[in-house]
Amino acid sequence: MSEDIEQLESQESTEGSQLDQQKETPIQIPSYAEESNTFQSHQEEYRRQDAQEIWQDFDAQYQDIRTEFFLAGVPEELIYLAFTESRCDLDAQSRADAVGPFQLRESTAERWGLKVVPGIIDERKDPTKAAKVAAQVLSEIYDLTYTWNPPMPNEDYRWGWVLLSYNRGSIFPLYKKHGGDIQAYLSASGTGQEQREYVYKFYAAKSAFHEVQTEPRDIFPCPLIYQEQGKPTTHSVQEGESISAISIQHDRTITRIIAYNLQENPEFSTKLQPGDKILIPNAARATVLVKDLDVDTSEFQRLNPHLGSSVMESRRGIPETTIYFPDQASADAFYRESTGKIESRPTAEQESSDRDLCLTHAGRMFR
Repeated sequence: MSEDIEQLESQESTEGSQLDQQKETPIQIPSYAEESNTFQSHQEEYRRQDAQEIWQDFDAQYQDIRTEFFLAGVPEELIYLAFTESRCDLDAQSRADAVGPFQLRESTAERWGLKVVPGIIDERKDPTKAAKVAAQVLSEIYDLTYTWNPPMPNEDYRWGWVLLSYNRGSIFPLYKKHGGDIQAYLSASGTGQEQREYVYKFYAAKSAFHEVQTEPRDIFPCPLIYQEQGKPTTHSVQEGESISAISIQHDRTITRIIAYNLQENPEFSTKLQPGDKILIPNAARATVLVKDLDVDTSEFQRLNPHLGSSVMESRRGIPETTIYFPDQASADAFYRESTGKIESRPTAEQESSDRDLCLTHAGRMFR
């Protein structure tokens, strides 16, 4: 299967080589932020012991997620959004139903391939997977700012507008209203307190945490892929049918349908014609139970907040996802003791990589 993915890998590599070098440049704190009383107040707050300990605990456990920002072609400092958005709370949920450390909405998460099934799994709470989605979204927004009219009046403003768009959603009408002047927007009487402080909070977190020394804690990711896969069904496209309508009919997310078909056929297109055949993926039969794992349940739950209560209580098997163990011995035992049910580590890692690539490409196809 991995050979069939080479075309997509080549395309992803080409896209990566075309990224604006400026987008990859480390983010500097602009003077308008440094001179702000709001920035200085939050900077002082984040330098206090309680905030420092929150960041140290998160960064020690999840230092590797910086790589997700690097791979998306955006600065690694964007990891500080985890503190700005949720104070690094993996279970955080906003009034708008955004969830996890990077506060992703369900529609955004599913567009980029994260699983969200109430009581069973919510991969928005997996910091690594959530960071990957956040990085993709930020990269897209950054690119989009180059299409805005009027053009950005000051390069120091660009990341500020990107951050505001990430937090608020469509920001362009307000950008246009203020002529791209972010200081005018932040000081406007109609700007809410959350938006008024958001950019300053991010820059304050970067300033307060960038020199914090942390001792990385080991965490061992294990992709779980079942050997017994559900057989896909075939859908014949009817006149006027869209990929969206098909996803609703079969109760599958658009991204997963696109990704599954890309994995089977890298030439797959969403420009559907009557009579086209689309494969509809069915879930694998989940047979591994948490109670069967030789782990401390409380520690396992701490490392895997994305697993729902029915899974943690072994009323359901663990769905295909990545699960995390505190030591190599437990990770090795997981694969060894589940032989016959799940794929071996090398096979699972390759299959997981292939799926992730297809899901990322699907997310870019479906906008």
